[in-house]
Amino acid sequence: MADPLSTIASIIAVIQGINGCWKIYSGIKDAKSDIDRLSVEVANISGLVERVGALIRDPKFYGLFENKDLAGALEGCQDELRKLQSKLDSQKEHPRLSLFKRTKWPFAKTGVVETINNLERWKGSINVFLNVDQTDTIRNVNQKFDLAGLLIAETAAYGSFADRHEPECLPGTRVELRKRIEGWVDAPRGDGECIFWLSGVAGTGKSTISRTTAKELREKGQLAASFFFRRGEKDRGGAARLFTTLASQLANNIVDVRRNIQKAIETDPNISNMGPGEQFGKLILHPLRDSQEPEDQSRYDKIIIVIDALDECDEEKDQRLIISLLSQLKDLKRFDVRIFLTSRPELPIRLGFKDLSKGIHKNVILHEESGTDRDIGILLNDEFSKIRKARDLPSDWPGQDIIQKLVEIAVPLFIFAATACRFIADENWDPQEQVKLVMESQTNLSEDVEKTYTPILKRLIENQKSIALKRLESEFRQIVGTIVNLASPLSIPSLARLLSVSETTIDLRLKKLHSVLNIPGESSRHESVRTFHLSFRDFLISQHLHGHAELSRLWIDVKKTHGMLATRCIELMSNTEGLGLKQDICCLNLPGILRSEIDEETVQKQVSPELQYACPNWVYHQTQSEEIILMMI
Repeated sequence: MADPLSTIASIIAVIQGINGCWKIYSGIKDAKSDIDRLSVEVANISGLVERVGALIRDPKFYGLFENKDLAGALEGCQDELRKLQSKLDSQKEHPRLSLFKRTKWPFAKTGVVETINNLERWKGSINVFLNVDQTDTIRNVNQKFDLAGLLIAETAAYGSFADRHEPECLPGTRVELRKRIEGWVDAPRGDGECIFWLSGVAGTGKSTISRTTAKELREKGQLAASFFFRRGEKDRGGAARLFTTLASQLANNIVDVRRNIQKAIETDPNISNMGPGEQFGKLILHPLRDSQEPEDQSRYDKIIIVIDALDECDEEKDQRLIISLLSQLKDLKRFDVRIFLTSRPELPIRLGFKDLSKGIHKNVILHEESGTDRDIGILLNDEFSKIRKARDLPSDWPGQDIIQKLVEIAVPLFIFAATACRFIADENWDPQEQVKLVMESQTNLSEDVEKTYTPILKRLIENQKSIALKRLESEFRQIVGTIVNLASPLSIPSLARLLSVSETTIDLRLKKLHSVLNIPGESSRHESVRTFHLSFRDFLISQHLHGHAELSRLWIDVKKTHGMLATRCIELMSNTEGLGLKQDICCLNLPGILRSEIDEETVQKQVSPELQYACPNWVYHQTQSEEIILMMI
């Protein structure tokens, strides 16, 4: 195996030969797109291997010269480039073609895609081995990284062993969103916001998109650092190791920043135990800000950082603080820093972004993106294909009608679809019977869906004193219990009048439930509050929640709730203070007129939404509650 420097020299020579071939095909219109894509990929590899060569020549990174994995990746890349050059040179070997204009592009339709994919794979491998080797080298030379006590979350970065089985987006899914992310990444300085906030309700696939984005960025050599929060894991469940972990990765990837981070650690050996604000300033902001500026002031380096599941950071105050700190990375002279961040739309995070100046961030709401039903269909078809193969089932099993029904059940929760597939694939049961169970009862799939909702409810009751907790319990059951048991949804003002509680009380009870309830903003108070998915109601009324050690106080008793709603409907209709039913309620002065003869606009104007709800639905709530039936008998 040749040494890496010799291979790099050979790669550069091959690339020069390839670049000389482009003009041969410049007149072929159909090949222009292929040529552009190939030339960009080749240019990226050229820059990458030149950077590798410079590091190998640096005495501090002598370990790179002896890294066999890196040498193997370079040789693989070299072989692929030689195949490309041979393909492009093929027409030079036919003298008779010199008398005619060369019009034949030597690639089939899929040939260019295959070549680019192979080159990207080798490029990604070089980056991986490069980062690993730099980490080992930094630790082995007298750089004082570990000696200075920089404590990091070992499993929080993308590609960690602990997350090796976590899913990524299937081909053909999230296409439009991934293009938007790519456009944001590639936008010139000044055109792209500093923070791309992908918000979405529980179970919609945010972390899957984060992993896919991190993978694609790493393959392109653009991923500078990443951190995947995970509630319940000591180092990944809080802010204490966030900035030290990001700093460690930045030090591995950017030479100038590495030196500044080393200085910060040597100056403050106890920096790992400082607060997030001090860690951010000393390990992230100042090292990036103080890096040597390039001679050409128009040039800058783009840095992409991925932070996933910020809502799983255990302290809500830290969530808001992290957003504020990250926003300070806007407008650094040397670096164009972009942060891709995902979270549920929890209150502290919404407030954190609300505090930022205009233009610093963009918000894309995942559960409002189009194509979710199509993508869930792709997921289901892919999983059923695996089940068919593993269980030797017919090629058309379970049928597109069933798959479509499962799509309708799951939307917009990818986690629901994935959980259903795991349930059906259980080798201890007949998959055909499992499908029937899923179709008949969507509440007994597994604990996965329940795990989605449990942390949300825990946030409601944490740090509450006993008196406040009793009040919260009562208001939660009254307000949220009503929302999930109504025959048709109502707005917050209508809920307030139906339940005889203030709108402020409803707002306070709902403000931490944006992950599971679609709650209209101030400008659209007339719109209804809805659950994002039926599984949330199923969870609230489940026996699992009823028997939960901490959360049983939030369990919704369906019959009691219906009884309460029947009573409230009757009381509202009987109200004599202008809210209830009365003679000639539409002010028509036409005794005996039929309801069907009154236009809808008049009804909407004269009869409140809650009264329109109460009149036809009080019987529904009565019949759902044995308590009410017995009382009225």
